[in-house]
Amino acid sequence: MANHPPTRNILPVVLAGGTGTRLRPLSRAHYPKQFLRLFGESSLLQQTLLRVGDLRCRAPYVVCNREHRFIAADQCRTCGVDPGALVVEPAGRNTAPAAALAAFKATSGGADPVLFVLPADHYIADQAAFRAAVRSAIEFAETGNIVVFGIGPSHPATAYGYIRTGATASDGGVAAVAAFAEKPPPAVARQYLDEGGWYWNSGMFLFRASVYLDELGRHRPDIHEACKDAAHADETDAGFHLAGDAFLRCAPESIDRAVMEKTDRGTVVPTDMGWSDIGSWDSLAEVLPWREGRDHPWGRVETTRSGDGFDLRRLTIAPGRTLTLTVRGPRSTHWVVVRGLAEVARGAVRLPLARDQSTELTRGLRHSLTNTGDHALLVVEVQTGSQASEDAIVPVEDPDPDSRVDPTR
Repeated sequence: MANHPPTRNILPVVLAGGTGTRLRPLSRAHYPKQFLRLFGESSLLQQTLLRVGDLRCRAPYVVCNREHRFIAADQCRTCGVDPGALVVEPAGRNTAPAAALAAFKATSGGADPVLFVLPADHYIADQAAFRAAVRSAIEFAETGNIVVFGIGPSHPATAYGYIRTGATASDGGVAAVAAFAEKPPPAVARQYLDEGGWYWNSGMFLFRASVYLDELGRHRPDIHEACKDAAHADETDAGFHLAGDAFLRCAPESIDRAVMEKTDRGTVVPTDMGWSDIGSWDSLAEVLPWREGRDHPWGRVETTRSGDGFDLRRLTIAPGRTLTLTVRGPRSTHWVVVRGLAEVARGAVRLPLARDQSTELTRGLRHSLTNTGDHALLVVEVQTGSQASEDAIVPVEDPDPDSRVDPTR
């Protein structure tokens, strides 16, 4: 463990109830992305637990759903984390109700800790910057502010929400929240960067439990009351704290919409910690540790470490070039377009694909993938299944021999 002082009375609340739908087929309903080992030997949930453990704070709460509660408990155990509570939602209702369940439990004995609410499925490269940001936020949370961590934007991203800062409250750049903005179109995202004072919304928050509940009651009393009833009716079963069915009365709502867009207590702590929400194939492709690949006249193939029954390859195809192959073996294979425009031919059927669209490759059928755009086409190839096969993908002779590729090489 790193040598640094403890982070006082912080109680981490790790939100692990997401379904990871935007990373399918890698993320599945029964095993979503927070439980996958994408980086190293630990899952995203485990890395989050170890990261907050390095803050030397209180034992974390983990909020998950009924279907995944045993997976969450097992992953806590295998990484050596004894959670303060495993809070189980009857059904997913987004982050505002999930945080409220944790806040009611944290205050049930009369205590009022500072909650550090954060998703279980994000990536953070700079652990030291992460710890420094939390420490710089403590005094603001302890004195009644609702702190959100803002990420300094490196490019005009359209996949993230944005926060605009107002009056500066400290020499470290901590500032009042002036506005929240939903995911913008490209021109608006570029405008935000040109203006300055805008940050990506990390979805990580620091606040006193009582302050959050007060603001939730003021701005969304329906959610507050439903969560209060659900927390009071919770049952303990095999170490799990099962929230009552009153939770189902909650409308699905984020902390941003339920509280942060309405409160006058919002505070931004700016930070640059190498953060990504891994919310799309594009963002995942940017942070995966791709191995040195092989260049071809058509482009390039790169691979990454296999884990949890999947293999990933990144295919970069030059404009106008074509990849042709057949698939065999027991594994399921998909192409996911990360960037650019593609046309996939499956036998006699031709299918245009754009960013974040995908197709499954039928075993035994000839497929071709053509870059129909003016720029490089970036595609992630996903193989899932329990049995790896080195000859699962077989190149096919093409009229243009330079256009064929064997992605297994």
